[in-house]
Amino acid sequence: MYTSDDYYSEESEEEDCEDDALPGDEPSDMEDDSADSPEVDSNTWNPSPTFRFQMTRWWRYYKPKLLSDYVRVAYLLCPHPTIIEHAKKNRDPKDDEAVDRLIEKLFVPSTEVDDFKRMSMSAKLLDKFWTELKEFRCKQGVFSSEKIWFLAKQDSTKAFDWHYKYTLGSTEVLGKLACIVTSKLCGIGEAERHWKANKRQLVGMRARLGPLKTKMQASISAAYSHKRSTLQRMAASKAGKLWEDDDFETCKFDAYCVGNILPREKSITRVFRAWCEDWEKTRFTSMGCKNFEAQFSKKYGGLMFADADKDGQIGWTMEDNCAVLQRCYKSKQKKTVLEPVQGYNYYYALLVCFDGFDTDKPYSEQDEDLWDLWELPGSADFYEIVSEYYKESANVKVYQEGECDEYDAKAQRVPFKGLLLSEVQSDSEDLDEE
Repeated sequence: MYTSDDYYSEESEEEDCEDDALPGDEPSDMEDDSADSPEVDSNTWNPSPTFRFQMTRWWRYYKPKLLSDYVRVAYLLCPHPTIIEHAKKNRDPKDDEAVDRLIEKLFVPSTEVDDFKRMSMSAKLLDKFWTELKEFRCKQGVFSSEKIWFLAKQDSTKAFDWHYKYTLGSTEVLGKLACIVTSKLCGIGEAERHWKANKRQLVGMRARLGPLKTKMQASISAAYSHKRSTLQRMAASKAGKLWEDDDFETCKFDAYCVGNILPREKSITRVFRAWCEDWEKTRFTSMGCKNFEAQFSKKYGGLMFADADKDGQIGWTMEDNCAVLQRCYKSKQKKTVLEPVQGYNYYYALLVCFDGFDTDKPYSEQDEDLWDLWELPGSADFYEIVSEYYKESANVKVYQEGECDEYDAKAQRVPFKGLLLSEVQSDSEDLDEE
């Protein structure tokens, strides 16, 4: 039997020192499994200083990726008594910073643009959380029952299920935050399941698919899926859709988005610029532009107004399908504000609806009294009736021209495949000067 001194000689240590690269570089000494390595007794085995040094470097390299904010907060809110005592004795300032970031990210509404209000809301929530965490660790207040802590000691108890039953309804911040962070998949279960699938290839269950071919296919498939996901998220972000359906499921919302993370007072949830902005004066080809449709619907979708021409009847616009591509005309009978120029003969009109309109049917197949198409560059009355309707609203803030900046599509990096009116005017001015 070899001892640790015999197995880790000075020569082996010198060879180990030559290979000093982080993961991702050339293979290290741990990846080279020699078939002639002698068996080492587990009771006498002692890793060499080089091995311990390499492990420390690898841990420092992967630590930021493993200890995310969700992991740190889940560690603080784990109901197992052993973990609670360990967290009390090993308090890390980075854990406190992670709590601060997550509370502001998950609980403070993103629609609140006032920095002072955001800071005050975040401070109150953070103070309430630390108060509830103190009672949680000391087993006081709503956590004084011995029965719930008896269940927390069981290894089969799931943290998110325990918090859902005993803390969600009795706390304001801690329970909701605990249910979110402890239900995240922070382990390597997915990797283990993928390895099981790969193992079935290696043992010969699919003889024609060898290890090398499997590795190549897996690498190509993973790279393609990652690239496709990145492009989809970029396209959704450019169109103003920062969230997807899967994101709502992660936040514990159902199919109807029911289940607020934290009840809060009503605040301004929408800002409406009550004038026709420059980016709206754009003409397109017959193909239109999906990005423009999304931005147009984001501004005008879901608005309501009282139409004076129809005896004060309430009109409204659909949430995500209120942009209709129409043709530009120069003739006196059908003349439009945006005239056709240089092959760009189409513009987007606003579809407004009235009581009785069926959103499941095309507007052209319904009675004309139930809908109307408005060319916004020439419909100043629309902004007046919308401003009047939301004059005393607490949820919609209406700004008039000059009170706030316009939306800049170029600054937001949202390309519109069309021709702006300002570009045409600048070209005509250049021709006049010549």
